Amino acid sequence: MKKIVASLILLLAVASGLIAQSSVSICNIPFSPMQEMITESKAIVHARVLGVEIYWNEEHTKCYNHYRLLVIQAMKGKLPSTITVVTEIAGPDVDERCVADSGLNVGSNVIACLEKIPADWECGYTPRHAFAPYKSVQGLFLLHDSDSGVTHAFHRYHSAEELYSDINTLLIP
Repeated sequence: MKKIVASLILLLAVASGLIAQSSVSICNIPFSPMQEMITESKAIVHARVLGVEIYWNEEHTKCYNHYRLLVIQAMKGKLPSTITVVTEIAGPDVDERCVADSGLNVGSNVIACLEKIPADWECGYTPRHAFAPYKSVQGLFLLHDSDSGVTHAFHRYHSAEELYSDINTLLIP
């Protein structure tokens, strides 16, 4: 009987893990663990979206959003008070499920893990302090002012404090 109960518990744990992983992976971007995202990103900021502009390349085959962000706190790296974050939102290699629900609107608060803009992006003029989110939408954590929750495509956080704690723990050598 104990073996049957143990087997059922193991089966339930495996099934729960598979369901959780499938529900978190909403698009075709390879999953990046938090440790990789925090250590490999060039900068990490808590910021507020001040504005957004849409840019199409000349052939109208790729589209980008340019978000102007007010830096509230630089958690990693030295940054000016405003930066630009560029996201690819349409193109032949873009999975629409990855970008359709980023949730970034003017006034939104976000934690952003940032990297250099990929060399092959035809995203128009970018100011000196322009970045891309780490591995596309994986670098963006939308903070909810109403309930202190966090929305992210791949990771689950119940509160901004939980996310801050994870980032700070991974930043300390």
